[in-house]
Amino acid sequence: MLDKSIQPIAHDDTGIWFKLAALQNAADPLNLLLLMARNAPGCIPLQMGSQRVFVVTAPDYFKQVLATKSANYSKYLDGMKPIFGASMITLDGALWQQVRAVEQPAFHPDALATYVPHFLAAIHARLERWRGLDGGATLDIGPETWALACDMICRALFRRETPFNPALVYNAIDAYTDVTNHRALGKFSDADVKAGPGTQTLHGGEAIARACEAWNSLPALVLAAPPFQNHDDYLLRMIEVAAADPAIEAFDHARALDEIKQYIWAGTETTALVLGWALYICATKPEIAQLIRDETAAVFGDRDPTLADYQMLLRTRSVIAETMRAYPPIWSLARRAEADDVIGDQDIKAGDVVSLWLYVVQNDPRHWDNPERFDPDRFGTGAKAPAPYSYLPFGAGRRACIGTSMSQIEMALALALILRDFDLDYAGEAPAGVKLSVVLAPDNRLPMRMRPRA
Repeated sequence: MLDKSIQPIAHDDTGIWFKLAALQNAADPLNLLLLMARNAPGCIPLQMGSQRVFVVTAPDYFKQVLATKSANYSKYLDGMKPIFGASMITLDGALWQQVRAVEQPAFHPDALATYVPHFLAAIHARLERWRGLDGGATLDIGPETWALACDMICRALFRRETPFNPALVYNAIDAYTDVTNHRALGKFSDADVKAGPGTQTLHGGEAIARACEAWNSLPALVLAAPPFQNHDDYLLRMIEVAAADPAIEAFDHARALDEIKQYIWAGTETTALVLGWALYICATKPEIAQLIRDETAAVFGDRDPTLADYQMLLRTRSVIAETMRAYPPIWSLARRAEADDVIGDQDIKAGDVVSLWLYVVQNDPRHWDNPERFDPDRFGTGAKAPAPYSYLPFGAGRRACIGTSMSQIEMALALALILRDFDLDYAGEAPAGVKLSVVLAPDNRLPMRMRPRA
């Protein structure tokens, strides 16, 4: 039964992400999700102002929305378009297919092999920064993993070192994805955003203005930065060529700029959050960290890992997979019904929003033994595969994340090298709190002392 203290925000012109913001007021928002779903059918109707929302918590219904009847459901990103614009992540239909076709070669297995040196350069640069700190210094690991993930994206996909201050951009993202800042988003005009910070009087308006201003400045900074090479086999060059080709209707200069912003966010956020949660787990469960160190020593020792080594990092990859089960960065996916449908015993009408609560399914004892226990062996060699559609850290169906394999490589190499070179001391509250916004993020901070290993 829904806690009566949790009330939807009474603003019909904002997206459902922000109407669900009241979940942040719960003392334990993750447990609240589980309680809401435990004694309810797999499709729960909610009325949020004038919007009908159906919360889906059953794998079979996930399959219906994401695969078997995916053509009946479009992506729902209301409230996020000021950031993503008309990029692949917001597009649907034939236009989306055109954009994905242009960018897909950048994520072919042959391309991924060329990215590894760029990943390693970014990782080593971050490790060197940590070595230069006072041994007793405490870092907030969230901004650190975000800066690392962003540098890996910029180097691999754009062939540039990060051409902006990642701390400032991280703060902008944090402000934008904090849904409590969006109570007045629907009252916000393009002119307000362009006017810049200091012009907003509505709740959260100035934070949103600053976030949009910072975000919209990124493509120009990326394009102005000198590339490492002039080859055409990297994503940014593919996008530029497509934008200059009048035969490719899906692209123009404005859309190319949106694609740059999309990859800086979507290509960074998941990797950064999972890596941060994995470091927290390894700091609070030293036996997990030791498993990874033992594997790292056996697979590549003191040298740099290769893509072939990544394939052999089975324990490290299992830790990451279990981290994504326990702390899925995308805790919920939303779709809008384009035509009438039936999910379970609920009649879905065109225009209704369907919210797929991935966290609930990935932590449901009906699908996982002792889901509250962190157990990488669930994904180890010989482990039974999860039930279909009960584990979706990168989505599913034709709209599954284009960068899944790349992100998995980034996370495994980074986690292995960090634990090889550093001991971790977690200095925050235990267990760490969480906040539910557009993503599942730490509540406040994950303070960590990074001590170089002898």
